[in-house]
Amino acid sequence: MSSAPDPIDAFITSRAITAPSEILTEERRASERVPLRASVRLVGLGGGKPLPCTVADASAWGLFVHAPAAAGLKVGQRYEVTVSPRDATPELAGLRGEGTYATVVRTGRVSESPLSLIGAGMRFDQPLLD
Repeated sequence: MSSAPDPIDAFITSRAITAPSEILTEERRASERVPLRASVRLVGLGGGKPLPCTVADASAWGLFVHAPAAAGLKVGQRYEVTVSPRDATPELAGLRGEGTYATVVRTGRVSESPLSLIGAGMRFDQPLLD
């Protein structure tokens, strides 16, 4: 007795599937990134001690920060983001006051030693205005 082909398998094999490495390197940003070095503080929505981070790059819609790996940044966590007054560059002008929120959308190890760092891509709830 022969069985009919599985329609799910037929659908999957009929499509060109993109390799995972291509998906990870695909540019998905809505605006241009600007490389910069600045200090920001992240405060979890439940409060707590501010987490100092270093910005590697920023755009109107988000930023990429470096933080100690022990900080435990995870995808889906939401933070209030503020910039230290000495680092209030034009690119980060929207972070001067309170009320700017961002969600971690990706993480990855930056370094292993001597200080283990994690990198976190964060997307703002609303774009920064110049």
